[in-house]
Amino acid sequence: MIVMFWSRVLIVRLVLLSTALRFANFILFSIPSPFSHLLAVWIVFSSVYVQWAWKVVYGIKLELWFLGGWLPFSLPQSFVVLRWHWRLALVCEVLLSS
Repeated sequence: MIVMFWSRVLIVRLVLLSTALRFANFILFSIPSPFSHLLAVWIVFSSVYVQWAWKVVYGIKLELWFLGGWLPFSLPQSFVVLRWHWRLALVCEVLLSS
């Protein structure tokens, strides 16, 4: 079960990174301008941030699971996952209040 979970996480990370790199490559070569270079850098940076945030979300879920099952999240913990072009997520933000 845990192996399946981590294999899914790895597949999601690879899909996100490859999609971001293909999109950045398309922007760089279709619209050659300084703005397109900045946009391509932003896309790659966003994909790395998404992978980090996704890892944080699943780390919190695993901690809750080990504490006593899949506990419902408290109200201050909100997870925002926005879908982008039918891929899993472009923006994944974790807001935790201590």
